[in-house]
Amino acid sequence: MLGLALDLGRVYIAKNETQSFTGAAALAAALALNDTNFTAAKDAVAGNTKNRWNMGTSDFVESAVTTEFARALSTNASRPDPATWSAAPPSPSGYLFVRVTATVAVQLYILPVIGTSHAQLVKAASVAGQVPLTSFKSGLLPFSPIVHASAMAANPPFGMVVGQSYTFRYPGAATSANGDLCPGDQGDSAFLTVANKQAPDERGFYQDPQESQAGALVDGVMKLPVVFPGKITMSGGAMDAALIAVNERINFDTDHLSTTYAQYQANIFNGKRVGNGFRLVGAPVNAGPEAGGGPRDIVGFGGFFLSSSSTNVYYSAGVKLPWCAEYYGVWNKAGQGAGPGTPGVAYASVLVQ
Repeated sequence: MLGLALDLGRVYIAKNETQSFTGAAALAAALALNDTNFTAAKDAVAGNTKNRWNMGTSDFVESAVTTEFARALSTNASRPDPATWSAAPPSPSGYLFVRVTATVAVQLYILPVIGTSHAQLVKAASVAGQVPLTSFKSGLLPFSPIVHASAMAANPPFGMVVGQSYTFRYPGAATSANGDLCPGDQGDSAFLTVANKQAPDERGFYQDPQESQAGALVDGVMKLPVVFPGKITMSGGAMDAALIAVNERINFDTDHLSTTYAQYQANIFNGKRVGNGFRLVGAPVNAGPEAGGGPRDIVGFGGFFLSSSSTNVYYSAGVKLPWCAEYYGVWNKAGQGAGPGTPGVAYASVLVQ
């Protein structure tokens, strides 16, 4: 009875500690999954040093922790495909799930007297992943760029090119010329024609213009939920309040100096990216104005980097100046960069097991 109370009690505590470690590590790794490599995800597991075991006194030994990756099931994108688990996949593309397994040996003191072993192995595993997100009550940027329909075949799903900046707030004029748009939108006459079909008060904003711009742009508050498939209704928003809020959001990022997404990702100090992700935003991309006006179809969701140009981070109040954001690909809510999932689909990182 003493052995059951003391030794097995410690085993159960160690099990809980190990499970806490794998859960936190798997979720951190899922957030770090990207379309480039698995380095950030593995580093997230190795950096999970706050979760310890042996009554919180011992670190988990690296050799006793394994990290594996998997694709999603073809029939259920929210669950991993068991046949694809691998510690070293050939490519990060499409690998949306992480499984972290940890093992510890709990020293027994009383039970060995009656012939048991002197240690009990305790093992725990957790699975986290980036799963599709189709309903939003918070988190999306309250601006929506328009697709480039003529380029969608060449650059699916939006006709946008990664690394180019696109207009998410239009200048305050009845019509726009080619030079009034962001660089990624320029030179596409078909796009300019579509953009000029917008009513003068439709300038890219789709949330309630009466709501606090700080809440919508800084905190991700959405008075008007978004569901996909679905529609959004465009408006002009409150320009002055929005201008203050979008620049405030940039200031909340710990990197408010980088002018491009590539610079932002490459800005590393002591092995970690300087930026905290505030400038990485998700936005619905719309199909353009309908004939006669009214709500617009949502085509999908993209990841955008807040920077008005390649030389300027902050946004201007100039009436004829557009506000630009750089398209970087797949958006994972609270993620650290372009995700490895399907372009046009939004993702959220969650524990699934």
